[in-house]
Formats: sequence, structure tokens, C-alpha cells
Amino acid sequence: MVQDELKNKVALITGANKGLGLEMSRQLGQHGLTILLAARSLDAAKTAASNLGNEGVVAYPVGLDVTDSNQIQSVVQHISDSFGKLDILINNAGVFLDSDWTISNASSISIDIIRQTFNTNFFALVELTQALLPLILNSSSGRIVNLSSIEGSLTLHADPNSLIYDSKPFAY
Repeated sequence: MVQDELKNKVALITGANKGLGLEMSRQLGQHGLTILLAARSLDAAKTAASNLGNEGVVAYPVGLDVTDSNQIQSVVQHISDSFGKLDILINNAGVFLDSDWTISNASSISIDIIRQTFNTNFFALVELTQALLPLILNSSSGRIVNLSSIEGSLTLHADPNSLIYDSKPFAY
């Protein structure tokens, strides 16, 4: 019964070629959703979609650098033309660029690293969500899911008993 209800649902998952994004694609696809598997590299998206296809999941590869406004508009147009709606947007793409975060502090970390991190982890998420919102509103049950790693938890960074209390990731 639930599988039938999900059969005509479409989900776009960013950062879906590996890790949590790939597993969410697999799990939702196994429940009958059509998966738009987005990755910065179209080749990586094709490989992941093909592998899921071998498991019986309907997954279409989407090349999407979430920081590229032109690519965002192309994806919106493609979804609009192909499906007319988007039932689920999962914002999973993200970066952690500063390899020296353990020794960096607010006065020494590169502004470029902060800018790139904010651009990918925050501004791109907002831009993509705003661009797709009309298609999500076309769905009778539209959903937006935003993911972050533990590094994004302000609570854990402020807790002296937390394992990540001493870490200093910026723009996360």
C-alpha cells in the first residue's frame, strides 16, 4: 500500500553519488520513488545511478554543482519539463575544505576557505531550495530535508564534554 503511494513521487538528492546521499537514494528508490541522483560530476552521478539501477532502483543521474546558478536553473527546468513537480528535495551536498582546521582559528583561517564553505553549505542550499520551491508546491505532499554533519552542531561545539568541543571548523 505505502509502496503504491510512493510510486509517482520524485525525489532530488544532492551529493548523492556516495555516502549518505547514495544510501538515501537507495532506500527511497527501494520504496518506489523516482530518484534524481545529483552530483557535482555527471560521470559520478551516472555511475551511482547505474549501480542503483542494477538493484532495481529507478534513478536518473543529474550533474549539479550546487554553487552554479546556471546548473541550478537547468535542473529546475529539467524537473519541470519531465515531472511538473518535485515531491522531495534532500539537500545533502556539503563541503569541509580546511584541512588545517585543528590549528586554524578565526584570525588565521583563509577567507577564501570560509567563503567557499559558506557558499556551498549555506548559500547554495538556499538558492537551490528557492529555485525548486514552485515545483515542491506543485506536489500534494512536498518535503524539504536539510542535512548536516555533526560538525554543524552549535550545541556540541559549545559543550565542553563533547568530542568536537575543541575543533574549530569555520563556516560550517
